Amino acid sequence: MSTPVFPLGTAYLPGEIVVLNIFEPRYLDLFHNHCRVKDEFVSVLIERGSEVGGDDIRCQHGVSIVVHEIVDVDDRLVVSGVAHSIVDIIEWSHEFVFPSANVIAQSVDDIDMPDRFDVASSLSLLAQNVRRVLAMLREAGVVQPQQNPGVALETIAAGRWWDERVTQDDLWRALWLVARHVPCGPMDRYNLLRPGTLMERAERLRLNVDHVTEIANFRFSE
Repeated sequence: MSTPVFPLGTAYLPGEIVVLNIFEPRYLDLFHNHCRVKDEFVSVLIERGSEVGGDDIRCQHGVSIVVHEIVDVDDRLVVSGVAHSIVDIIEWSHEFVFPSANVIAQSVDDIDMPDRFDVASSLSLLAQNVRRVLAMLREAGVVQPQQNPGVALETIAAGRWWDERVTQDDLWRALWLVARHVPCGPMDRYNLLRPGTLMERAERLRLNVDHVTEIANFRFSE
């Protein structure tokens, strides 16, 4: 059986809170009849086209989203959940009126301990840069003062989150936490979902951070 897929103009990253307003009939059918609380669906980025009506061109990598709540509000549904793991689209299906596909969890290779230390150190430096960019944007009024990076990003930036016992799972959680705070576009976010090792994705994240830092410095630094 194929998995329900919701193509969107946003590329969600693992660990991200997802809130969707559902009003299109085919997606109302999805959440009324096929996807309940604790069930999962997949979100993929729309490469070209519109979220409404179909006829879109969709990216081939996305995230599974675990549904936490479905609320009826007038003539629409508000669906909330959390993005979980990266999946690859194997084949699109026409099983339902809403998009669906055969998907597979994206596999990643393990890395040895010296490389883990390198990635952990790099993520702390990236978190420091992201923290500076967000502070610059808050001062410029681009983001609201209450949109602060939070304790978790501060901890990663300070380097207190890892030692010689750091695991690959620790590194993945840190990478996605830093990535979720980077104020970049959907294709830059999607690039992090493409297949690659932990080190390769950390390098892609660095490029994203460098790009937004350069833009912020150009537009808002004194």
